[in-house]
Amino acid sequence: MSPDHGQRFIFDGHPVRGQMACIEDTLAQVFDRHQYPARVAEQLGEALVAAWLLGDTLKLDGSLVLQAKGDGPLSMLMVERDSQGRLRGIAKHSDDAALTQGEGLQSLYGAGHLSISLLPNRGERYQGIVTLEGNSLAEVIDGYFARSEQLPTRLWLTADGTRAAGMLLQQLPPNPGEHIEPGYWEHLTTLAATLKPIEMKTLPAEQILHRLYHEETIKLFDGHDIAFHCPCSRERSARALTSLGVEDLTALMNEQPSVSVDCEFCGAKYAYDQTDLAWLTSDNSAPGSDQLQ
Repeated sequence: MSPDHGQRFIFDGHPVRGQMACIEDTLAQVFDRHQYPARVAEQLGEALVAAWLLGDTLKLDGSLVLQAKGDGPLSMLMVERDSQGRLRGIAKHSDDAALTQGEGLQSLYGAGHLSISLLPNRGERYQGIVTLEGNSLAEVIDGYFARSEQLPTRLWLTADGTRAAGMLLQQLPPNPGEHIEPGYWEHLTTLAATLKPIEMKTLPAEQILHRLYHEETIKLFDGHDIAFHCPCSRERSARALTSLGVEDLTALMNEQPSVSVDCEFCGAKYAYDQTDLAWLTSDNSAPGSDQLQ
């Protein structure tokens, strides 16, 4: 399908919905700040698409964060989707040689876990955690939904160094006039599993759905653009500095003429001079843009 685009669809008369997504320019902007080894790039690409697909099933005024942590050579991976469908992501890894050894997730992450966090702008936060067991991120996320009491959900993900794509199916509670036929969900997911990675990354959504479900009646909704976005700012970085505490900030002021905070997601750099640091250690409230030099 078209890169940097997401597509929703439903199976007419059945309580099943789906989403597809493909990213290219967004992926390039994430990779532009870091030189990731091939397997790390694949994991990060799949995670970005997964976050977009999962976030698209929710009416969330806030962000969805998908994070994997482990004690292996790929120690951390984090991606975020905001309420407008924009993405950012980062990964941390050790030496490249260890990343080429073995197969499956354990050879990358070692012993670890995957968390899915919902961070609304208002209201309570939610986090679900599952062990990183299986051969792929899609398999781990499938297992998370299978173990929880949430809606039956399946994902198919693929990524390389230039493009990432995925598809999600989710069974919903039936509306009036809809019904759940025995075996229908299994029928749809079995057909989806025949989709090849190259098809997910290159074919239009309409063609993919016709190949898989030409005997079904499907309603395709308007698509959504996907883009890279990092919400970092000078003010947010200043608040991060104040979280260090007055004592540590004062020590920094005495050691050096200015302090720099770098955003790992987008590469932005924010410098704070002695005037800024004096304000940050004062009893006043957190500074706004008009108060920082």
